[in-house]
Amino acid sequence: MASIISEMLATFRSDVESYQPSNPAYPAGLLRETGDLQASLENLRRLGTPGKLQVQSMAARKGLSRVLIQFSTGEQYLALGLNAKEAARIAAEAGMGPYDELLALYEDVAALPDYDDLLPKVTTANAAVEADYAAFEREQDPPGDE
Repeated sequence: MASIISEMLATFRSDVESYQPSNPAYPAGLLRETGDLQASLENLRRLGTPGKLQVQSMAARKGLSRVLIQFSTGEQYLALGLNAKEAARIAAEAGMGPYDELLALYEDVAALPDYDDLLPKVTTANAAVEADYAAFEREQDPPGDE
């Protein structure tokens, strides 16, 4: 039976510290992913982000030492060199939330060596829930009611 786990997902789950991106769907000449921020950013730029490829989701392992980016086309790319600032910028450009809020979340993720999950999005639904909760708290304790 054929595996449903893509090469990128398998690489993401492994403990590799570097790899050469070689998917036939990728442009030729991508730099080796070694954990270097500039190599990851250059490869993502050459893949067409931002712009051509829309980022759908991002998952991280071991803090942010490996970030698996899922594009709306189904393609995946594993960046080994992103930091919280760049991951937040990519997520914000993809509409995953305001940059400052994403940065705060991703800085927390980067400090968690055991993190292994999707990177959170900051959505208007989250903001609506927070606003509803704040309104509820105000109703429970109105000003001047001491």
